[in-house]
Formats: sequence, structure tokens, C-alpha cells
Amino acid sequence: MDRTISQRHTRLMGISKFTAFAASTAFTQGEIEKALEWLEHGRCLVWNQLNQLRTPVDELRAHDELLAERFLDVSRALESSGSRREATAFSLDATMPEQIALESEAHIHVKRAGEWNNLLQEIQRIPGFHDFLRPRQASNILKDLPQNGPVILINVDKGRCDALALVPGSHLAAPGYRPAYLPLHIPLDQFSYQDALKLRDRLRTFLSSHGCCTRDSEVHV
Repeated sequence: MDRTISQRHTRLMGISKFTAFAASTAFTQGEIEKALEWLEHGRCLVWNQLNQLRTPVDELRAHDELLAERFLDVSRALESSGSRREATAFSLDATMPEQIALESEAHIHVKRAGEWNNLLQEIQRIPGFHDFLRPRQASNILKDLPQNGPVILINVDKGRCDALALVPGSHLAAPGYRPAYLPLHIPLDQFSYQDALKLRDRLRTFLSSHGCCTRDSEVHV
């Protein structure tokens, strides 16, 4: 939270494989629900952080209006700080007053991130708010899935590849309730990391030949 959005995306480029490795390890140990949790937690990390700054606090406001408003104020300020311009991009041409202003903005951003984290910990210590903004557990993820499943997740890691099918278990649902979902682990023993790279390259070539662009390529007109 104490970095700009641009800095966070740059940092993710170096750690993006951690989620796949963590989920792969969980599959190896037979921890299917843990694999589901880690796949969900590692998805769109920066976007999830932004969502945390925009989380409704109606229940917290009903419990402690002043604390809720403090949290919202710091969240808004932190979101604004995260969108600020990068100091390094202007350091060569910036005047001394501009450099001082940029450094001051960075210092304030770090201070706001610390304040936001302290408020979050204070909220989580309140009885009934222990799970406030904590990563979702498998039971909550399965509960909120769309009813027209199944939902399929595929994890590709250098060590192994797996699919996770979230299948409605209608026989587990009580009358009048939506069906429960079960995580079904499907090891992809005949599919490798190298196979995935080849398919990715073929897809990238196909998109490029049709005037489309991928995330890490230049825009084609």
C-alpha cells in the first residue's frame, strides 16, 4: 500500500509466479481448499488492494461511526496517493522545489499507508470484525459462486499443472437453498509447463496476425 500503483505492477512482474508455485505445492500436499484460497488471493493483487480502499463500511459505521469515517478518509487519501506521479520519472528535469514536493508526497504516502494499516488492525480487534478485509476462506469463495457452474481454474507451474473444478453438489443442498459447491482436483499429468508456453506463443502469434495485441506487446493499428 505504501507504493504507487505503477510501482506495485512493476513489482508483480518479479513475483507473479509465486501464486502458481504456492498453489502447486498445496495440490502436492492434497490441500485442495488451500490451493483454491491461494489462487483467489493471488489473482489481480493490485485490483484487490484498490477494492480494499473502496470497501463499504456500513456495518462498521453502525458499530462506531467515528472509526468508520476515519478509515474512509485515510482510504480515500491513500488511493489518491497511489495514483500520484513517479518521482523517478521527473527527477532529471525537475527543479529543486519540484523534487522536494515529490519527496514530500512520497513521505506522506508511506505515512498514510501506516495509518491505514493501524486502523485496519484496530477494526479487526473489534468483536465481530475479525475477518474485516482479510483474505477470503475457501468456504466463503465456494458460497458466493454463480449458480450456473461448474467453474474451472487451471494452474500452470514448472513443477506440475492442475485443474480445479468447482462443481455444484446439488445433493448437499437443503430444500429451498442454492446447491453447495465442491472443489474437485484434476491433476493434468499429460500437460506440462512447456506445453503451456507453446500454446501461449501460438495464441500470441494468432492474435498478432489478426491485428490484436497482448498485454506485453505493442499496440497494433
